[in-house]
Amino acid sequence: MSTAYLSVKETSEMLGYSEQYVRKLLRSGEINGEMIGNRWVVASESASEYRCKEHNPDQVIPDHARRASSKPTLKALSFFSGCMGLDLGY
Repeated sequence: MSTAYLSVKETSEMLGYSEQYVRKLLRSGEINGEMIGNRWVVASESASEYRCKEHNPDQVIPDHARRASSKPTLKALSFFSGCMGLDLGY
């Protein structure tokens, strides 16, 4: 039985995660893969199993708690602070 292999990019598109997060899953061992040279290859069965395991539409991802107890007051917004510095005159 031959195993199909996927790149990190293909795996990220399949799972709907960023490539960086897929690499984190590979390093932690949640997805099986091998480092060949300086690139990861992922067994397609492992990615499929992870997708089936993680696919739970009722799962709610909690937001992180606010670190400071007080809410800061808004002083100013700068929408044009690019390299031309358009907000300097306001």
